[in-house]
Amino acid sequence: MFSALKNKPVIMNEGIGVPFTQTGTPPPPPSFTPVSPVGPVTEPLTAPTLPPMVSTTNSNVRKMLFIIPIALVVGTMIVITAILPSLKNSQTPALVVVPEPTLVPETPAPTAKPDPTKGWKVYVNRPAELSFKYPPTLSLKEEKTTLNSYALTLTDEASSSAIIAKIYSGRNLHTQDLLAVNAGIDVGSRGTETDNEVSGIIGKKGSATLRADGSTVLYVGVEKDPSAFVFLLPSGASPDTFNTLLSTVRFVSQGITAEWQTYSNTMGSYSLKYPPEWQLNTNNQTATASAQTISIRKNPMDNQFQNLVVEVTVPTDKQKIELSAGELISSLQNLAGWKETPTLDFRTIGGGQAQIISGEKDGAWTIYAVLWYRSSLIQVTWRDTLLRQEQETFDDIFGSFTFR
Repeated sequence: MFSALKNKPVIMNEGIGVPFTQTGTPPPPPSFTPVSPVGPVTEPLTAPTLPPMVSTTNSNVRKMLFIIPIALVVGTMIVITAILPSLKNSQTPALVVVPEPTLVPETPAPTAKPDPTKGWKVYVNRPAELSFKYPPTLSLKEEKTTLNSYALTLTDEASSSAIIAKIYSGRNLHTQDLLAVNAGIDVGSRGTETDNEVSGIIGKKGSATLRADGSTVLYVGVEKDPSAFVFLLPSGASPDTFNTLLSTVRFVSQGITAEWQTYSNTMGSYSLKYPPEWQLNTNNQTATASAQTISIRKNPMDNQFQNLVVEVTVPTDKQKIELSAGELISSLQNLAGWKETPTLDFRTIGGGQAQIISGEKDGAWTIYAVLWYRSSLIQVTWRDTLLRQEQETFDDIFGSFTFR
């Protein structure tokens, strides 16, 4: 049978699902024998009792849920233990905790020390090559002892004209010459000397006795070729003022005015020098046969400050010229507007005599100088700001006065 169907396709009976061949008679349907019931069922059917069954699947799940967390913890500890040494030896920089900056209170800027010489007057003597400052309460008297020597005396008018210091200068001299001849010191009384610096030059400091009264004085001598200088501190004078004065000493050059302009006045028989950038004005409408005025200004448009006025008068009575100078000085001292009583200095200028009044007047630094020589009486007026920016320029102009 199987051999006969070997090469024939099998087709499924769509209705029954039994295979049959494409040709031939289909098989007969199967026969069924009916079963008779044994009898009526009087009791309900009861399912047999089974022993309780344990679910193997649920038990395994519970075990896994218990074991997994433990395994995770143990595994984590193993991993940490394994990599911890390598982390310690790694080059990764450790975390640095930077503390918050502490606010430090700002240190105030250091306060500049006040200048102890603020407001002091300035002495400039180009021929003597000397300049220094001194308190405005002191009066200075300058004398020309010889052709090349000067003697200065500083006195305190508020202390019964007590002498504060004496200064001697001379060209082509030595300090021992000034001490013995000019200062009148007993050279044999000089003790041990020590070095003392004055304006960058090392001098000598010591003590000695004056021949005149036997008093002991302190002295500082210094030489700057070709000149010599001696500074004396009399007995009882304040060393503080003396030392501060010494700290302001400068040795100035004579040649600073060499390139300046020169003005000569026939009526007053004098000449002076002034900076070339300053303006000279000689056009004064009030000039007469016995009086003449000129002005020298730093700024032609400024009539208030840095303005030098020179007034020349030829007195009719030439015998009383010194008296006329004294009267003029007294009237200038008593002018209204002085903040304090001005001090009076005495100078030897260009062969003539001079008295100088200086101080604050009407909000400006004001100087009145009266010079006289033979038949000429000259009044010089100078006004500057309270800062005195051109004080040295005035001193140089004033020091250039020369009588002939």
